[in-house]
Amino acid sequence: MISIDEIRNNYKEYSDFEIEKIAINESKSLRKEVLKVLTEEIEKRKLDESLITWVKVENDTLSKSEQESLIRKIEKLPCPNCGERNNTIGGFEFKRVLSILIFYSSFIENRIMCFDCGKRKKRNSILIILLSGWWSIKGLLFTPFTLINEILSISSLDEKSSEILNSFLEKNTGLIRLHGDKSENLIGLIDLHNNDYEIIETEIIEDEQ
Repeated sequence: MISIDEIRNNYKEYSDFEIEKIAINESKSLRKEVLKVLTEEIEKRKLDESLITWVKVENDTLSKSEQESLIRKIEKLPCPNCGERNNTIGGFEFKRVLSILIFYSSFIENRIMCFDCGKRKKRNSILIILLSGWWSIKGLLFTPFTLINEILSISSLDEKSSEILNSFLEKNTGLIRLHGDKSENLIGLIDLHNNDYEIIETEIIEDEQ
């Protein structure tokens, strides 16, 4: 593990841009003692004070009761996908497979929507796997496992939903602390999550000839 003195010396060598980037994008993953070094460096350079505020709120972990309260609020929001207000909102994981000749690609994505939309999209993802997963050697080998896992996952939607929603809250702790937990703020965060969420697992493999 790198010592605090080494980290302090490293930070001194970083540009203002690099310090700002660490504060905005990486502070959640830093140890407490490193956070102190980071905030001291921001103060010493007289960088934007909002960076220190961000570091603090980003690391102000939500308590279990806060998480449960936020999840109850999210569950009652209108569906980001269909707009319905009468269906419970949850988190869903969808897998897709594309297999063509010498290429095999697998994708996993998380989305937040109502359970009706989630179940419908889950069925569609299974259908896509059935149609597009078999057309390479690796597709023939790996598609059955993906397909079976997707079918079995239907029986554990509630458990997966809780996992995804908690991950969503953890990822957005800073923004929730800054802007509050009003419905319009949560809706905005969910829209951002659903529209810009990076595919969290992508694999493109070229079969050997």
